[in-house]
Amino acid sequence: QDKYTADYKPWWVEDLFATPISVFQDGLEIIHFGLGLPWWSTIALAAMSVRMLCFPLMLVNYRQTHSMLDSQPILKLLMDEYKHKKKEGHFGAVREEKQWFQSIYNRATQITGYRFYKMLLYPCGLLMSLPPFIFAARGIARRPNHDLDEGGLLWFTNLSDPDIYTILPFVAVATSWCVFSYGAGKWL
Repeated sequence: QDKYTADYKPWWVEDLFATPISVFQDGLEIIHFGLGLPWWSTIALAAMSVRMLCFPLMLVNYRQTHSMLDSQPILKLLMDEYKHKKKEGHFGAVREEKQWFQSIYNRATQITGYRFYKMLLYPCGLLMSLPPFIFAARGIARRPNHDLDEGGLLWFTNLSDPDIYTILPFVAVATSWCVFSYGAGKWL
């Protein structure tokens, strides 16, 4: 055993995600050993597969975003009506105000089809698949019989060593920034 695996104690997150981690770990090994792919392409293929599995959630998110944008005029009218009623003193108690909001919310969601919780499905799907994926890769790296030292690409030929140039974190940040900038309507 090497110095990394001898004193290892799992994090509480690893205990929480124990079953998904083992499924991801087995999946990575099936892809690597079963298809005979090097580790860099195994990790890339697994990451693309997870993204493709989350794609339907992204479509739901996209539809909900457009429903929300379409419902902005309706919501503005409702807020104007609320301000008018509040100013006129139509609400005798907080309970009446809450019931009015609930009925308005129900009518608005029936008209527009917008549901806030559906906006959270895609980010939650990605966030829930990230820890098992990371900890599965870490679990494979901790094994004494792994072959990560020969499965790399370009400047990181040994996947068991850290990236001494820290190029990958900068690439990840740059691509995320480009995606968010493009999504916000302003390109660079």
